[in-house]
Amino acid sequence: MSSGSDCEDEYMYEDDSDFVESMSESEAYDHDEEDELFTEKQQKKAYEVDYQVLDSSNLKTKQDAEISQVSMILGLSSEDAATLLRFFRWNKEKLFEQYMDSSEKVLKQAGVSSATNPNRSCQLAAELDNFMCDICCDDSPDIETVCLSCEHRFCRNCYTHYLYQKIREEGESRRIQCPESDCTLIVDEKTVEMLVSDDTFFKYRELLNRTFVDDNDFLRWCPAPDCQYAIECNIPSTSLMSVVPTVECKCSHRFCFGCGLSDHQPCICILVKKWLKKCEDDSETANWISANTKECPKCHSTIEKNGGCNHMTCRKCRYEFCWVCMGPWKEHGTSWYTCNRFDERSSAEARDNQTQSRISLQRYLHYYNRYANHEHSAKLDQELYRKTERKMEEMQQTSDLSWIEVQFLKKAVDVTVQCRTTLKWTYAFAFYLARTNQTELFEDNQRDLELATEQLSELLEKPLDPDPEKIARLRQAVLDKTVYVKLRREILLEDTAKGLQEGSLSFAPNDFQFNFVPKTQSNQRIFDSDIPEATRELSALTLTKRYQNRIKKQFNIRQWTIPRPTPNQYESVLVKHQNVAYTLVIYFQALFNIILSLAMLYVFIQIIVILRHDFNIKVDEQLEGIRQDIKECTRNYALNHCELVEKVPAIERLCQDWKVCMEKDVVVAKAKISVEVIAEIINSFTEPISYKTMLFFSILTVGSLIFSNMAIGVYKKNHTRHESLAITHHQHLFNSKN
Repeated sequence: MSSGSDCEDEYMYEDDSDFVESMSESEAYDHDEEDELFTEKQQKKAYEVDYQVLDSSNLKTKQDAEISQVSMILGLSSEDAATLLRFFRWNKEKLFEQYMDSSEKVLKQAGVSSATNPNRSCQLAAELDNFMCDICCDDSPDIETVCLSCEHRFCRNCYTHYLYQKIREEGESRRIQCPESDCTLIVDEKTVEMLVSDDTFFKYRELLNRTFVDDNDFLRWCPAPDCQYAIECNIPSTSLMSVVPTVECKCSHRFCFGCGLSDHQPCICILVKKWLKKCEDDSETANWISANTKECPKCHSTIEKNGGCNHMTCRKCRYEFCWVCMGPWKEHGTSWYTCNRFDERSSAEARDNQTQSRISLQRYLHYYNRYANHEHSAKLDQELYRKTERKMEEMQQTSDLSWIEVQFLKKAVDVTVQCRTTLKWTYAFAFYLARTNQTELFEDNQRDLELATEQLSELLEKPLDPDPEKIARLRQAVLDKTVYVKLRREILLEDTAKGLQEGSLSFAPNDFQFNFVPKTQSNQRIFDSDIPEATRELSALTLTKRYQNRIKKQFNIRQWTIPRPTPNQYESVLVKHQNVAYTLVIYFQALFNIILSLAMLYVFIQIIVILRHDFNIKVDEQLEGIRQDIKECTRNYALNHCELVEKVPAIERLCQDWKVCMEKDVVVAKAKISVEVIAEIINSFTEPISYKTMLFFSILTVGSLIFSNMAIGVYKKNHTRHESLAITHHQHLFNSKN
């Protein structure tokens, strides 16, 4: 039993303990309490909005209801009321107001026949005398004709073809006018249905639905490919500064109703557009140039420093200046290559601009890298769907779980992808946030969701163990973690939505240049506490003053001097020279690496020299033997008169061998000999020494190098941490004395 519990613990995380305890406690609730909890869960959350998914029939029903209301109030036919509503883009208030002022003017502008006209409907006629169609010039006596209340009559075939061209080819529906060139009367829906085919009328109805959705501010088509559903959400545009109206279509596509982009909770629409533009255009390229280059104080040419010397000379105007303070170089006197004029007013503005650009670039990269990382992880999780399907099939084969019971894997992947998307947009949202106490809470929720999502993703990527008991434990762990991750996401979205609606979360102005205060920079928080509460209003002037105040205080800290000696002189000396050990460790590390590298290089060179010497000797010996063989063969070939056509049969075979020997290529022979000699030398070298011995010495050498560097690195890290704590301690002492 103990081993089984240990196996279960490998799928548990520290964050799950409270959740599991709450689950066990909830089992003790009675039925009444469960009903109360269910009622609370059904209540709308702060980040949710009311919406309705509509199909084509629902859209037709809504249009008919609007048309019926206008027709009843104004006393018009349904066709005329529909034409008026489409002319006013379904704005009933505007229609009623203008119609009551001047009904005849409104009817004429909308393309509706006058209310006093007795013939307001479409008229069909046949066998008219002296009629000729103005379109096809057909004057047959039995031709069927069509006209509207304007009495512009055309043959039915031309009228039908005209409507077909308008609907099918031009995509027109609500403003199809009479074929007469100067007539503005609109062809109503009833006439179109009477003249065109069923397919064309179906297309006509689709176009009317599309214009109905496009003209209505509270309706939007689902942007998913080939989706025919529309979403109705009664949220005003003024609320988009505090609400992200995320809706989900019946095709399972989630998107923002305000801007039409994919789900970007909790980042509001205006910030999403600013962030995407900031990532796409070249604004950050200019930021990089501003952060890594400086302008010549005289001709303002852009200069990049490519050396360590601070004495800069502009190639364009030959002006000499100091890279540190941007002041003239001739004013430095004997202080060459060191600048002690940091606080001079003439160069303070240039330094401030440079520092602001660096802070802006550092802040942008801080959030963009995390945004891009979660975007990339979400794409990788999309590929996880295919792996999950195979794992679900494998889980069915190795256990007694049904296809419905293994669906938890797919749901877990859905939750992971959804949380990745949410995390991605939290970093874009945090980029524009002003630093407040509510921002700290937002970052804590962000961190908790990120940790839980990574843990769930790790569980999903674990290889499947064929043991049925381990599969059951894995299933339970994934289910628990999925519920926990969904809970963390809901908490983050709920707190963020409430913060936006209540105003506790706000955004910094002026493109947020002076708002980068990472949590690790505790010294900047100390300076924030020194600023009075009345001066903390979020305005560009306040942020600029706060930023300049921080920079000045940081510079004052750097110019501190050691206080007067105390009775404990040794403590003062240790504080003054606290970096000596750190510096010696750096030199020792560099010296050790150099000596070890030189020793390895010396051994390698000696091996190469010895091998090359042996190689040359052996190759020369064997080549000399080949040359002697060629000479001997040539002499035998000549003495036995092998060049004659008629040879002695007894030596014909020998003559052929001597000829082959004479025609040997020394270059080819040398190549073959070289390969054989190299193999022979390596074999003779490795024969006395075993491979294990050589591998042992190689691992020992490399291991000593790595271990020594790691040990020194740990020391340096600890030393740096203690040094930062010491500096913080001195800063507190300095502030308390002042």
